[in-house]
Amino acid sequence: MDGDQMSKNNMTTIKVSPLCGLDEQEAIMCLAYIIMGTHNFTPEEINSYQAMARKFCSAELDLMKCQDKFHDMLRDHKNEKIIKDCIQVIREKYRETVFAWLVDGVAADDHYTYDEEDYIILIRDEIGMSKERANLIMDVMTIKNKKYKSLSRKES
Repeated sequence: MDGDQMSKNNMTTIKVSPLCGLDEQEAIMCLAYIIMGTHNFTPEEINSYQAMARKFCSAELDLMKCQDKFHDMLRDHKNEKIIKDCIQVIREKYRETVFAWLVDGVAADDHYTYDEEDYIILIRDEIGMSKERANLIMDVMTIKNKKYKSLSRKES
């Protein structure tokens, strides 16, 4: 079964990425790991990704627990190749949502680093999203995070 594996729970076929052998949930978490800078996680980014991961992924798939696996993959392959590999297994109907979630996590600390911007552009291009749509999502997530922080500071 080239690029597929059988799910133990329901015997359905699960697509896995050809380069890294990741399923859809692992691919989403791997993208988060790469876009967060692989080692320079801010507490805000970690909190944002962990909260959203509970919506996207099964309970046992935790970003911080996957670090070693992703670190090994990144040692063996270039980030750009892994990003392309991961996007292949994410169902098309979820790609824009995943993009928004990744941007939300990056925007959680109120800024985008050059590396984060480069990865956002690569992911945008790989999923075929327009620059205008991607910029709108980035603007909305930046505003959302600033407003959320303002509210939480007022309630303190």
